[in-house]
Amino acid sequence: MTGGTEHAQQINHNLAKVCREFGLGMGLGSCRPLLESRDRLSDFQLRNIIGDDLPFYANLGIAQVEHLLTSGKQQAIIDLVKL
Repeated sequence: MTGGTEHAQQINHNLAKVCREFGLGMGLGSCRPLLESRDRLSDFQLRNIIGDDLPFYANLGIAQVEHLLTSGKQQAIIDLVKL
């Protein structure tokens, strides 16, 4: 999984297709940018490609989780997972 590059969406879609074909789960790169902006959301929206039956993991660093929790912004984590 990659992000922040011009070709990230195409690369990630291709990786998701391979995961679906071989029955593999997929992990997203850091979802931290989505806490600030939804500009690159399409790079991360891959559930419809790999399907509902395979694991699909979101990566959010413990430092970001800790910061959100201590600043009373736990809803941001919930909203991120719903995306």
